[in-house]
Amino acid sequence: MGLYEPIKSQYAIFFHDDGNSPIVNWFSAFTSGAIGSSIFNPIDVVKVRFQLQLPNAPPPYSSLFNAFHTIYTEKGLQGLYIGTSATVTRAAFLTSAQLGSYDVIKNNIFVQMFGFDKEANTTHFSASIIASVITTTAANPADVVKTRVMNDPHTTIGGPSKHLMHIWKINGVSGFMKGWTASYLRIGPHTVISLVLIEKVRQIIGMSSY
Repeated sequence: MGLYEPIKSQYAIFFHDDGNSPIVNWFSAFTSGAIGSSIFNPIDVVKVRFQLQLPNAPPPYSSLFNAFHTIYTEKGLQGLYIGTSATVTRAAFLTSAQLGSYDVIKNNIFVQMFGFDKEANTTHFSASIIASVITTTAANPADVVKTRVMNDPHTTIGGPSKHLMHIWKINGVSGFMKGWTASYLRIGPHTVISLVLIEKVRQIIGMSSY
């Protein structure tokens, strides 16, 4: 989220835009999400490995440090960056849906088309609710593929494209929406709370809203 505004400013200059174009908004959010996720992919790999520990089963690693050390020893940097393409795709779609959709829904639809108050809390909350649904739906397919890849350390099936085709062959479109409700319970509140809080902080420090 922190990269969104600087990238948006650069894209606005590049496209000779005033910064209100939906295309500029989505491209800016897509890029910021991709950059952030590519940097922190190793942490995501370790998180997924710990989360998939079965009940009553021993933990996959003795500690966080041991997880990084073991993965690096076994697979090198490639092991820590397994699933990067899936992670970047997921984060890019999530952030573009989260920030890009929120920006478009609030400014291009609510404010410009329906005359809502741009600085009103109700405007921010309503736009963030809709954005949270779009965000979860847009990110879920990549999230499913990312989880499958990161939980396949021996590349039994293959890379992201192989997992994608495997899911499609076995489950079809519905396979990419597995866990949508659980994802929304995590992403939905996070999206709403984050966007509303960011808008409030911007108002407090004297900045205009998104």
